[in-house]
Amino acid sequence: MFGLVGCTASVSEPGSSTHAVVARARPVPDGVVGTGSMTSWNGKTTGTLRVVAKSGKFTLVLSHFATDFTGENLFVLSDEPVTMSLCGENNLWQIGLTTKQNNVVEPTMSFVLLEDGNEWSDPTFFTTFAFVQYPTVGSDGQPSIVRGCQQPIVAMTSIDWTMKSIYPELTVHDGGPLSGAKGPVTSKHGKPFSYLTARDDTWQAIAHRFGLTSDELVYLNPIRHPASTRPEAYTDQVLNLSPANRGNSESRRPGAQ
Repeated sequence: MFGLVGCTASVSEPGSSTHAVVARARPVPDGVVGTGSMTSWNGKTTGTLRVVAKSGKFTLVLSHFATDFTGENLFVLSDEPVTMSLCGENNLWQIGLTTKQNNVVEPTMSFVLLEDGNEWSDPTFFTTFAFVQYPTVGSDGQPSIVRGCQQPIVAMTSIDWTMKSIYPELTVHDGGPLSGAKGPVTSKHGKPFSYLTARDDTWQAIAHRFGLTSDELVYLNPIRHPASTRPEAYTDQVLNLSPANRGNSESRRPGAQ
């Protein structure tokens, strides 16, 4: 990580004076920070969701879970608004959360964000938790279609976040092109909304251009850069600059270039 939470990160550009940017992240109190109640397409899958914060880490706890579904399955999180009629194979899911075996379900299950070590410091950009059927192949070798989908949603809940932003006073301003951050900016309502990276751009210089620490730029682009992944800038990548648009920037999928 380039930014230093709780400290002052300074960035010097060729031909410019040192510009100090103060990291403004606040800690997340331990406890329940999000809730939801599962509903299903046939009314036979239910459960209660809690998102629990502890020492800056997050765990999804699904309790009182019951279902009539017995096939291969997957628990997932999406950063998009989702309805029961949508199909999971249409790239709706940002991350998959599994039990020890995909086809095993229990009355109470916990899912750590994330088990591969890429935790997010503020997961409130996720909007939906869902239980979906894992894609299967029929005897003809073709994907099986259930309710019009290869990966139909069995049950889901929107997440009601009570957690406040870790950057409640985050502001973004464009200081103008500089070495390592020469791309164009799109504005909405007079504020920087997105940035198109240029050749030879660097993550730290882009953050500096907009008065941000590297951590704050990561915060604004959580899908592209989970918090424990060293951020990099790629040519012709659209980066989000709006705190209200964290889950919907054009470069939201890993590997977007």
